[in-house]
Amino acid sequence: MSESFPAADDGAGAETPGAVAFADWARVVDTLGEAVIAASADDVIVHANPPAEALLGWERGGLIGQALTAVVPERFRRRHLAAFERFVDEGGEARTLQVPALRRDGTEVPVEVVLTGAALSGERVVIGNVRDVSDRVEVEGAGFVPDLVLAAVAEERTLDEAIPRVLEALGASLNWEVVQLWMVDESGEELRLRSHWLAPGVEAGPFVDASRRTFRRGEVLPGRVWERGRAEWVADFGAEPSLLRREAAASSGLRAAFAFPVVAGRRILGVIELISRKPREASPELFSRLALLGTELGYFVERRTIEEERLAAHEALRLQTALLQTQSESGLEGQLVFSPQGQLVSLNRRFAEMWGLSDDFLERGSGPEALALAAQWLEDPDAFLAGTSEAQARRQTVRDEIVLRDGRVFDRYGAPLVADGGYLGYAWYFRDVTDQKRIERELVRAGERSAALARTLQQSLLPPELPSVRGLDVAARYHPAGAGLDVGGDFYDVFRTRRGSVGIAIGDVCGKGAPAASLTALVRYTLRTAAMQTRSPAQALSILKTHCYRCHGHDPPAARGGRGQVRHGGLRRPAALPRCQHPHRVIGRAPPAPGAQAGRDHRDRGPARHPARAVPDRPAPRPLPGAGERRRGGVLHRRRDRGQGRRGLLR
Repeated sequence: MSESFPAADDGAGAETPGAVAFADWARVVDTLGEAVIAASADDVIVHANPPAEALLGWERGGLIGQALTAVVPERFRRRHLAAFERFVDEGGEARTLQVPALRRDGTEVPVEVVLTGAALSGERVVIGNVRDVSDRVEVEGAGFVPDLVLAAVAEERTLDEAIPRVLEALGASLNWEVVQLWMVDESGEELRLRSHWLAPGVEAGPFVDASRRTFRRGEVLPGRVWERGRAEWVADFGAEPSLLRREAAASSGLRAAFAFPVVAGRRILGVIELISRKPREASPELFSRLALLGTELGYFVERRTIEEERLAAHEALRLQTALLQTQSESGLEGQLVFSPQGQLVSLNRRFAEMWGLSDDFLERGSGPEALALAAQWLEDPDAFLAGTSEAQARRQTVRDEIVLRDGRVFDRYGAPLVADGGYLGYAWYFRDVTDQKRIERELVRAGERSAALARTLQQSLLPPELPSVRGLDVAARYHPAGAGLDVGGDFYDVFRTRRGSVGIAIGDVCGKGAPAASLTALVRYTLRTAAMQTRSPAQALSILKTHCYRCHGHDPPAARGGRGQVRHGGLRRPAALPRCQHPHRVIGRAPPAPGAQAGRDHRDRGPARHPARAVPDRPAPRPLPGAGERRRGGVLHRRRDRGQGRRGLLR
């Protein structure tokens, strides 16, 4: 139907009176300073004068032929179509509306529209006289802002949910395209952007990105408001000191700005900044209204912050309490907690199970009653109750074991509950260690049996008796290393060989236990056998080495022997001294016989031609100090001595 309306400049050639009427009307409204738009009954724009095109940002003639919804924000289009159809059906009775209009660039502008119905060129049209009411809306909107802002704060549960609504209420009510909230950080030294709002269709991404940084007092507009504690107006962003924000504002088409502090008492919590895409003059009324709003908003922000911190602490306490309750019920210890006044605070199920308390007691029982029932399991309940009362009264830490009548053993630990220097109560912990004690006793008995077995085996590796040697007292004292739980590798042997000679062997086998015992037995009996074949200790050790090599496939450590000198009566007899970890040394010297040259060292030249003989007029020789080895922690296994040798060993 819109095609039946001729263009305004085609009126001269029109033939019908109706067409001339439309052309005349169009020429008249084009001369007006107020914006006028005409739409057909099917919601199509048939005419828009130059002020209307300028107000809505369209080029000359660009609106004609567009659907009327092209100048209606999308969120209102469905309601607009229904209202427009109803207006046409009712005959077009004049009415006034105050609505936001959509500009060509996507921004919105508050307008007041006076609607009337008319017939032009034989067709019904709807004519709207459109007036920009931004300034009036800003002043009027400032009166509604406190209610909108405070309602947003009151209706939302958290500040994070309320802040976007607050910024939207400010921007939409006052007709500012960008609204930003800056908050003072925890250090109190910097402002940080917390949230922002953009009007629909406004592309201000570069400016918002340039604001995503911290500013100190006096820097940029929010910093100056923070430093001075009062609202400030910037009529043109070209005068903004910050080059980064100035260039970002220019690229986003932002021109004017206004900022006011959010105040709680004498403390500034933050700054709210409003930015517009068109130049604006400072409004004293807006200054005063928003200054008051900043104080009210600061009060709500501070109160909500305190409330959120309290709720967060409460939730953390609830979580900690639930966690402690879970740990208490799932733990192995029975727990009993008293308040500073001695009242029962906590009693877990494990405590009731350990002491045979009923489930009903968990609900109604008291602390003294719980201790009294527990004391019935003990041989001396009065001492138990007195000890617990004294520990709580003196706030002492207690750690001991208590034995019950039925044989169970409980580990008991009591300690005062102290935090930040304050006494919060007293806690008792009981753990059933009956099985642990039983295992410990079994281990002790097993250790004693092992030690007895080791001692028996060790005895079997030593000579049962020391032979009697004419003219010589023989004694031995043996202390094994360690606690006697393992068989040692150290050994000695004194035995008779052929032709009445006596062999003495002292050895050290590396290691302990069964392998060392096996090798010790091998070495001991191999030496005895070798001594039956030769009187030379060197040859006996050679036989031992060969035999060990054949048995083990390698030269064992015990076969790498040295040679010691046992000196007595001026005669020198080489003695077998197997060496494992000990250096070669002379293990002892006896006083020289009369006429013998002391200190001479004779190498082994085979069997001695002059066997040792006792001299009746001379005192009996002292025992060899190296005949026995004593190690720290050892136990005396065997002592065999005769005559003066016994007294020497005992010394």
